[in-house]
Amino acid sequence: MRRRGLSTVVPRLGTGSILKPEFGKCVVLLYNSVRYGGPGVARILYVEDNEDNIYMLKQRLERHHFEVLVARDGQAGIEDARKHLPDLILLDLSLPVLDGWEAARILKQDERTGAIPIIALSAHAMDGDGARALASGCDEYGTKPVNFKHLLNRIAVLLGRRAASDTG
Repeated sequence: MRRRGLSTVVPRLGTGSILKPEFGKCVVLLYNSVRYGGPGVARILYVEDNEDNIYMLKQRLERHHFEVLVARDGQAGIEDARKHLPDLILLDLSLPVLDGWEAARILKQDERTGAIPIIALSAHAMDGDGARALASGCDEYGTKPVNFKHLLNRIAVLLGRRAASDTG
């Protein structure tokens, strides 16, 4: 057992690991995945065009043992989601080529990617922006700068829901 910040990571040989946030909820983060052919690390697709944001968040997520793929515009994000079928998508809303709102709509309407949880991350913090992101298909909405501890909690909850639905 290893302590990591506000959580405990409990390795389970052959079945993955469990993240236990201090408030007591257990969420499967690493689990047997048919796609990976065995135990695998949760794969996150981060769709972002700002290099500083990419560098900062990708490094922090990788330190928490996530595999992070990066797409730099909305259209590339859709293509990468279809190709790699990530466990979760972090999606900026102000993107070149195709904005995040439209990318989320397309991803949620596609039977291959529709069940993938999407967390919108945006500097858009005006009234109604969160509701607009949720209406476009995003499962969660967060503003920048990112509160990393809160983001990790939201990722854990969404991946736990996905793992439960994959096994049920």
